[in-house]
Amino acid sequence: MKNQNIDVKEELNKINQHLSIIQNIVTRIEHNLTVPNKSINQQEKTITLRPDLNGLRIQKPGDPALYLIDEGRRRHIVDPDTYKALFRDWNNLVQDPDSDHIELGLEIARGTILAKAPHNAAIYLIDVSKGQKRWITSPEAFDKYQFNWHIVQHAQESILNMAPNGNNIS
Repeated sequence: MKNQNIDVKEELNKINQHLSIIQNIVTRIEHNLTVPNKSINQQEKTITLRPDLNGLRIQKPGDPALYLIDEGRRRHIVDPDTYKALFRDWNNLVQDPDSDHIELGLEIARGTILAKAPHNAAIYLIDVSKGQKRWITSPEAFDKYQFNWHIVQHAQESILNMAPNGNNIS
């Protein structure tokens, strides 16, 4: 019985050591908002979150890829149909040669739409990549992202309620 107790204690000690290592790694990741990378010319490049740019649609000059800045991250809009399902027009795209300095987030996947229940004023971004609905908190937030008021789809409230809530868009 004593040997079994010693074995269990040894295993618990090993598990606690592993947990401590994992906690240290998680703490470092949580507190590190910038990640240094080396670019092609070996200069230091810093990847950052940019919540101050939320709502901007950006493009690197000469690159056809379009991105939405959302939650401080650059989210690739996968194709023109997805773009047209969300945004009012192609105007006001910001040409940013340094956009790769903004942290890359999940793509905005095909099937992502704007939706609302017929008898409820709340409009949601149905974010397919995140598997969530995200409440757009105000007309000002809707306009900041240049979403298209004319393409908001109607969905049954019971269907919308099935989707988990994600972070609000404000």
